[in-house]
Amino acid sequence: MNSEYANNFEDLSKLIYIVRGVMVMLYADLASIYGYTTKAFNQQVKNNIEKFDADFRFQLTKNEYEEILRSKILTSKQSATN
Repeated sequence: MNSEYANNFEDLSKLIYIVRGVMVMLYADLASIYGYTTKAFNQQVKNNIEKFDADFRFQLTKNEYEEILRSKILTSKQSATN
């Protein structure tokens, strides 16, 4: 696990979003935490799909993804001004 995140719970909590009433993390953030590229992370999931319950993973809609991106941008801007 990437020690940059492992030592700072507050930073990790910023990577959790509520989508469809469920707490989720984006695959790109998970890949970064575990030290993978997003491509390698997705390949690991595909190669080991039986280890992941169906409710553990789901595809965001375009609108959901864009909403999360807007949230990340706003959070970044607020952090930069503080």
